[in-house]
Amino acid sequence: MFYKNCFNTILMVSLVALSACGSKGDFALNKVEVSTSTIDNKTYVNFQSDVKIGKLKFPNIEVPILNPATMTSFGQMALARMSDGTNKIMISVDLETASRLNPSLGYSLPNGREIPLILGASNATLVGIPILQNSRIYVGGDIRKDLFVGAAIAIPAFDNIMNQVAIPLNIFTAFPFANNVTGVGGLFTSPAPGQNGLALFVKKSANAPAEALSISRLSIARETAVDGNIPSELTELDNGTLKRLNRLMNRNAVIKVK
Repeated sequence: MFYKNCFNTILMVSLVALSACGSKGDFALNKVEVSTSTIDNKTYVNFQSDVKIGKLKFPNIEVPILNPATMTSFGQMALARMSDGTNKIMISVDLETASRLNPSLGYSLPNGREIPLILGASNATLVGIPILQNSRIYVGGDIRKDLFVGAAIAIPAFDNIMNQVAIPLNIFTAFPFANNVTGVGGLFTSPAPGQNGLALFVKKSANAPAEALSISRLSIARETAVDGNIPSELTELDNGTLKRLNRLMNRNAVIKVK
């Protein structure tokens, strides 16, 4: 079953402005499918979403998800570009094998920052699995309770745009898809090469509706400030950086992922 909605992050003026589906120069998530399947007595978590990154297009690739200890495959990630400009990301991963891996990478993004706190994964065991060179797949939780799955895709084209921002940033928007499916999506950035890209995280709750998430609120992956206010990381992005991001996202080009 697909859960349909649309959140757009317009980079020309503000990375958290929402607009209608299909606008040019935006970052939009239009569909999400989260399911499980059993193959050879193993439970696989399956995740698929349609992503729009302005006019940028994913390369058409399929990459195995490898156990870092044995280098054996226990799933795969596929990226694909469609004729309408939409990009697809598809993940299928053996949950039991993933649960035996070291969870040390499960709570951070490639830029070293925490995954978005609003996702509510702090009480679950979440595993981060390296894929490609600088990207990660995330999976964890319990199919009988809260199941988490996500991906952080490093995009080298963002490196030269974000390298003048002094600190790593996570700029995410929360979105609801259905009563039992919620998530966050957006950009992670860093002045270091290989640590810039986009990330999506989804939580599927099996037994109860997921908590409501405001789609107008930023999910910022750092602790609340001393005065109790959530600091806006947008203040770290100057107009020149925003304009360069917007120009990049309006290029009709196939991006590299790393």
